[in-house]
Amino acid sequence: MSQEPNRPIVGANPEGVGDPESAARAVQQMFTSIAPRYDLLNHVLSFNIDRLWCHCFFQNLPLRVQSDNIMAGRFQEPLA
Repeated sequence: MSQEPNRPIVGANPEGVGDPESAARAVQQMFTSIAPRYDLLNHVLSFNIDRLWCHCFFQNLPLRVQSDNIMAGRFQEPLA
């Protein structure tokens, strides 16, 4: 990605995007498309140890924090 010499780089600025709102949408779409494959590779390459770490991490959090994360959709199913 080429940048003009006098143009400061602030946050993510994908090519072809003119305003901050469009840039935010483009970055969000990129991460949304990458996340499922990233999670799968993480599970496969770690032999599911990442799930165990996640389970242990959430088991040691206060109940309020756990429920906030679950409601926000930032929680993967722990190992039983």
